[in-house]
Amino acid sequence: LAFGLQPSHYGSSLTRQFSTSTPGSIGNEDNASVKVEEQESKKRYPTLTAAALADEAMAAKIHEYDLPPPPSDIITDLDPGRRIVTFGDVHGDIQALKGFLVTAGVMDPSSSVEEPVWSGGNTICVQCGDILDRGDDELACFRLLTTLSRQARDAGGELIMLYGNHESLNTVGLFQYAYSGGNAEFERDIGAAIDT
Repeated sequence: LAFGLQPSHYGSSLTRQFSTSTPGSIGNEDNASVKVEEQESKKRYPTLTAAALADEAMAAKIHEYDLPPPPSDIITDLDPGRRIVTFGDVHGDIQALKGFLVTAGVMDPSSSVEEPVWSGGNTICVQCGDILDRGDDELACFRLLTTLSRQARDAGGELIMLYGNHESLNTVGLFQYAYSGGNAEFERDIGAAIDT
């Protein structure tokens, strides 16, 4: 996933923001801000083409991986008894991930992996890395976790995603632990944006 994994304040974020504006689409006074947004977008997604970044359907697909911005690097105002759940080593196993999240009480058991629903209230859930590699549903796991992360924030909770060594390996282009199913998923879901 070298196309976009970037460290956030406390974890991994596949995306932050896409600029779908073009310099001629807004007033001249805003051209400088558009150029800055385009430069920032290019820094975050160095291998995505301008056409892919401007394509609304592709941008919407990429936004499925957005994480909410962190309130700070340190959580200092924990209420006594506030629930904290941690887990790691998902490794692209979407069914095991769903099973854990449901068992931990942070995902509604009647919701699906495609449309998950946060049920953890103000729980702090920390994913300790290694979402990638050794499985066939890496991006599905990212989508599930980032969707729940946004919902958790709205409900007063947190779902924090940290880098693991497998995210670091992928970021520097070392894919020796990637499975063929994970590669096919990446090509199907993201490859078009990179290849255009």
